[in-house]
Amino acid sequence: MSPRRTEQAVETAPACSAAQRLHRHFDLRERLLECGGRVPVFEALARCGLPPLFRPLDGLSGAYLPEPVPGVMIAARLPRNRQRFAGACLLGHAEFARGNQRGRPLLLRRSPRMDAGEAGEWEAREFAEEFLLPPWLLRAQCTRQNWTPAALTDPAVVYQLALRLGADYGVVRQTLRRPEVDLIGPDAAARLQQATPDGIKAALLQGAAPVTEDGDVWELTPRDEGATIEVGPEDLFVLRLPEHSGAGFVWNLEQLDESGFAVVRDERVVPARAAIGGCVDRLVTVGPAAQRQGEMVLAERRPWEKPEQAIKEFRIHYRLAGPEPEGWARAARELNLAA
Repeated sequence: MSPRRTEQAVETAPACSAAQRLHRHFDLRERLLECGGRVPVFEALARCGLPPLFRPLDGLSGAYLPEPVPGVMIAARLPRNRQRFAGACLLGHAEFARGNQRGRPLLLRRSPRMDAGEAGEWEAREFAEEFLLPPWLLRAQCTRQNWTPAALTDPAVVYQLALRLGADYGVVRQTLRRPEVDLIGPDAAARLQQATPDGIKAALLQGAAPVTEDGDVWELTPRDEGATIEVGPEDLFVLRLPEHSGAGFVWNLEQLDESGFAVVRDERVVPARAAIGGCVDRLVTVGPAAQRQGEMVLAERRPWEKPEQAIKEFRIHYRLAGPEPEGWARAARELNLAA
């Protein structure tokens, strides 16, 4: 590790330690590695006594209100991933305030030329990146998808990683360069910075559907089998599944219609080195989801055979989780109902 990296690692340690304490307090590492999913930032805020309230907040992403009773407000107009990041930053502000009240020097000073307000925002961002995108969760997703450091130089891969982590593409791109993660070099970082989410989405859709600002495009493969994903109301899905059509086995797309998904593109692509009669890639673009939660199920079988004779099944569980509307966060309401 270079001296520059060592200095940065020491400098950001208090913010990272604060986030890691909350991971341990809520058993997030055990919970997410066992069941998958994203860091539940709104639930964490509620459990810390700071149930997030969503309001229009023109010109602001969010605000931490220490007095008379600590609380947080987040802009209802933001996309969900930006709401999540704003919530994590506000949780950092609250943790720093509590630490200072206990005499714990959590606040950092990045530069003598930086005033207290700027330093506080920088510290909160460091906390948010560690809280939402801890190295162990990044590694778990990359291991599941077989994404190597070389694969993470591809903007399309980083975009898919961001979807699974519930974070903006730009935030994940920057996180991959953090000293605690350090998965890409400066050249790769520059290449990722040149790409845009809209361009990545357009390349995935290939004209099958229009690119929308609020809708994401998920590329799902057999490595996502059995996963639970949180999707937006305008999200589309590109299924890339190997198909043994040479032996008469095909994916039954009628099941998608039964699950409430509309097929907007269906094609087969022969891999470059495929043997005659071997597997092809079935590319199916579907969406968006029609129900608040459910399953996307497909079976690969011969059309004339019974469903139980399928040689493979692909199943994804999904939850519709768009931006939080005005009012209390859904997670806060659910905790109150459970109590």
